Amino acid sequence: MELSDEPVDYFDPEERLKIEADFACTCALCKVALAAGEGYFIPLMADYSMFNKAVYGIFHKMFKPFEAPNGLYACHPCGRKWLEPREDGFPWAVLVICIPLMIYVCNVIYFAEDEATRGQTLDEILEDLKERPDLTDERRNAAPFLHCYQLLPVLAPEEFIPPPPILDVHPTPSTPVIYKRGSTTTHYRILEHNGGSVPSDTPSVHVPLYGQYEGGEIMLWRIPMRSHGLMVGYAQRLFFEDVYSSKVFDVFSRFLKMMLHNRRLPTGYRMPGAPSVYDVFSPPLTSSEASAKTFSQPMERDASSGSSSGSGSNSTSSTVEGEPSGITWGALPSLVSALKRWL
Repeated sequence: MELSDEPVDYFDPEERLKIEADFACTCALCKVALAAGEGYFIPLMADYSMFNKAVYGIFHKMFKPFEAPNGLYACHPCGRKWLEPREDGFPWAVLVICIPLMIYVCNVIYFAEDEATRGQTLDEILEDLKERPDLTDERRNAAPFLHCYQLLPVLAPEEFIPPPPILDVHPTPSTPVIYKRGSTTTHYRILEHNGGSVPSDTPSVHVPLYGQYEGGEIMLWRIPMRSHGLMVGYAQRLFFEDVYSSKVFDVFSRFLKMMLHNRRLPTGYRMPGAPSVYDVFSPPLTSSEASAKTFSQPMERDASSGSSSGSGSNSTSSTVEGEPSGITWGALPSLVSALKRWL
């Protein structure tokens, strides 16, 4: 699949400079150092569909998608091929929140005895873990994995011709972590972001898209400068099919079900303070190229698809709040893009 050489002009120049500074001009994925202006900028919450899932899943409260905190930073090869969803296809992979954090969050919501705790955003739950990591054994087990994500393929191996790619990660500090749950022990290696200098003889890490666990350690990427909730919304859009890692896909599906449907909140509950979708993604009223934003077509399938499980659950709606009858959900971003071209 051929992709354009330039990223979508989603962020204004000022916001791009802020994203570069957040990531210290280092690719979030392969860790290559970039010169100013060389990066590729990927919006994590890019369209109406992702906003709606974030509100009803209570993922985060970051509702300014054109500002720097919504941007992921990468080199062009990682951005164009590995990470960014395109209108005409899919990226090679997606960064999925790691299993230890998903299990921790599910337990917090499941055992919560009050509505205030069950109604916390994902970001608030994990910020509380960060502030009080030693309160319980469960917290001590999960805290080392804050802001950690696993790189997983979006497409099945047979869809790659020639053979699936291998990601070369430049020398970067890494942290080995052992995760114990019951009688199971899992060995992880966390690639730290901009964690300081490394010895000159430190080798690069070669991470195949498939079969990456043959060395016995599961590789994770720590991205502390971005919201957990935004990263989950980004992953939900792409990680909707079990093509390689059944265990992660199963946990992710259960995690989304807990976030979207099983919080035991009052019928019709909506995140307090959440704006209207039209206040977040309002069509521009000017033909200025500088103010125009391009929206990606939403991918309707995802791991959490399905109807609400009944009264008391925080259900996801298939329509935008206030959406006029006769306009389909999936058609809205294309309609906005068409209007911008003609205004």
